[in-house]
Amino acid sequence: MAGDSLRAAAVLNGIAGLGGPFWKPDFASRFVGAGEPWQKAVAVVESIAFLLQANIEEMAKHMPPAARIRVSGGVSRIDGLCRRLAAVSGLPVYRRDDPEATARGIGYLAAGRPASWNKDAAEEIFAPENKRGHRRRTSAGAG
Repeated sequence: MAGDSLRAAAVLNGIAGLGGPFWKPDFASRFVGAGEPWQKAVAVVESIAFLLQANIEEMAKHMPPAARIRVSGGVSRIDGLCRRLAAVSGLPVYRRDDPEATARGIGYLAAGRPASWNKDAAEEIFAPENKRGHRRRTSAGAG
């Protein structure tokens, strides 16, 4: 029964965006099932990983498959998201030590794309683990 309580909360995430494979303009994100606040937080993180994986799968239909994923910015600071994304995608996730990547990227573009921009930032790598539960739930939701 302990396993059931870990799967009590799920999120139907409507934040796929116009370019996302499941975009519906008036779809409101919502929780399905009940759960403790920490379970709901995990469900939100997993929903983001599952949406990213759906986009990765869609992109793979139109271009060579990715060899790795590079993440940056605020939400990438969540280790659990990086781990889950690596698990569902089967790809290593590289996270630069740059929490202000969005603002820095705008600066990069405004500066004319200089060649020596932020090359020394350290990266943490989240290797894919065999998380069958995550992968099974991803493929079950795709149908």
